[in-house]
Amino acid sequence: MKGYVSITDRDIDIFKTLSAGPATLEQLYRYHWKKNRNEFLHKENLRKRLSKLVNAGFLYKQRYNRTRITSGILYYLTRLSVEYLTVYCNYAAENIRMSIVSQEDMFKELIITEVVRVVKSDMMKRQMKYLIRDSRWFLSNTENGDGISPDLYIRIKDSNTERKYFVVVDIGSEVIRDVINRVQAIRGVVLIITLNKMRFDILKKTLLQVDDHALYIKTCFILLSELSSKGFFSCSWEKADGSPTDII
Repeated sequence: MKGYVSITDRDIDIFKTLSAGPATLEQLYRYHWKKNRNEFLHKENLRKRLSKLVNAGFLYKQRYNRTRITSGILYYLTRLSVEYLTVYCNYAAENIRMSIVSQEDMFKELIITEVVRVVKSDMMKRQMKYLIRDSRWFLSNTENGDGISPDLYIRIKDSNTERKYFVVVDIGSEVIRDVINRVQAIRGVVLIITLNKMRFDILKKTLLQVDDHALYIKTCFILLSELSSKGFFSCSWEKADGSPTDII
């Protein structure tokens, strides 16, 4: 029999954080270490609370190889916590991600999840309507044609305007030419997010060498570190030649 827990406001905050995708104990502690102005949460107490939520069926934890994450454990939402968010917190089910990933995909999933958290945070602060879909959803729908899938699809509604973006997250594991081919195959504005400056510069240089003006116009770049620190709208998205873009 699963243990019983009474869901607290902090539990709901944790559920909301995990609605973007899985997180480690360290990440959840970074997001929720502060109770209020004068009271702070100890990491061990957070770990114990997470264990209670796991035992009660509100969270699921998956163990992974420690080569990429310190603890080797990722926490995910379950159908029970998703139901709690949608029924009691009026959360949009279509913007909740809960698929469990393999060891091979785990590191990239954490990066994609970080991007989703940044986008959702910005949308909520600006009270904008949005929709976020990942590659799993995209591959099951033929909206983009020939099986080419972005890592994320973002649709933003603001007053009378609607903007759509296709996100390619580059963690350095793909051949540069394959990344460019993937971007070329996507019909729409493409946002390329990279982890380091060297890869960032190589991708921009390679794209400039492609004889495709439309590709140059529709593609912009940002480093993950800047996106995370400044936000989706406030960071300095740029074209392949380094000039600023007004696409965002």
